[in-house]
Amino acid sequence: MSVRSSDELVSAEVMEVAMAVVDQLINETKTFHTALPLESTVLMQHILSINGDLSWIRPHTWR
Repeated sequence: MSVRSSDELVSAEVMEVAMAVVDQLINETKTFHTALPLESTVLMQHILSINGDLSWIRPHTWR
């Protein structure tokens, strides 16, 4: 069985691999958001909470 995606055929095997990758990413994301407060996890959650709103700008010291 194949499915047409744009101009290319995608086999059932490729679809199964893609679905497995997505499932893995979902599981890792759930694990990350429910993880114990280890230093690296807390730091990454803080970085994600900033959401692009920087409160400081690094000064340029090179020329």
